Amino acid sequence: MNIQSVVDLEKFVIGGGISAQPLVIKGINQAYDDLYHTNEAVALTLCRPQITVAKFNNDANLYGALYQLLLTTAPEKFN
Repeated sequence: MNIQSVVDLEKFVIGGGISAQPLVIKGINQAYDDLYHTNEAVALTLCRPQITVAKFNNDANLYGALYQLLLTTAPEKFN
């Protein structure tokens, strides 16, 4: 909520190994809803963002490392 109050994002994407547990995203959404509905200032000031799991979960670092390797070995193909 602190980040949202500064940059007002529409969507938060949770990644990493912890994001593989569906209970984590459910818990974050529930905690946000509890705070949102019990604090009138928050409800009047902020729009409810979508909080979801990252597409690649814990493998995002592997895709990033592969992309960096490809950029280093064949930059003309990937720039």
